[in-house]
Amino acid sequence: MIAHKALEIFNTTFLLTTERAIVWPDQKCLILSDLHLGKTTHFRQSGIAVPGQVAQTDLNRLKALVRQYNCSTVLIVGDFFHAAANPELAVFQKWKSDLPFVDFMLIKGNHDRLHQNIYHQLNIKIVEDCYTIADFQFVHQPEHCNEEQFSFSGHIHPGVSIRLKGRQRVKLPCYLLNENQLILPAFSKFTGLDTRYGKQRQFQFFGITDSSVIQLSEKQVV
Repeated sequence: MIAHKALEIFNTTFLLTTERAIVWPDQKCLILSDLHLGKTTHFRQSGIAVPGQVAQTDLNRLKALVRQYNCSTVLIVGDFFHAAANPELAVFQKWKSDLPFVDFMLIKGNHDRLHQNIYHQLNIKIVEDCYTIADFQFVHQPEHCNEEQFSFSGHIHPGVSIRLKGRQRVKLPCYLLNENQLILPAFSKFTGLDTRYGKQRQFQFFGITDSSVIQLSEKQVV
């Protein structure tokens, strides 16, 4: 079972999951960012050796989330795909056929550069800039958020460095939260972590381990 931490925002419950995505139960909606489907192919074409099953593993995690939380909508706040068309699109199309009653919506990120016809063939609804539901705005890059609304965004691939016993440190992916926005971690595990962004802007950190989502104190963050 996937674990989560409940968070109340404007009297609305969201679930921060250990799989780097947020569930909005009232809307039966799964929110995620930065899957970068096709990135591994892009790297291999550039002569960089990367594992061949990254995309399939990420998609399996996504399917598990949809099924456990009974989601009918997957809302991606950018960078679902990575640059040009590549063989991983066929992997996604086959995978998506197992979820015929789930709607996919993508707020385009800077890496979502596929031709419009491909999104149409994959039955993914495209939003160019931002999308609003109820009191909440969804946008890819945090700097494009409207401060008059609470915003969900991605792009940063946020991480946090925490102090363990002795002089040991560990880096974790994390959710970043302040009074008017929440930045999601990169959904794909084949990404780096930016541990500076949140500290420079005084966000609250919710670190993600394999078994829990932990709200961290300032003293724990290094």
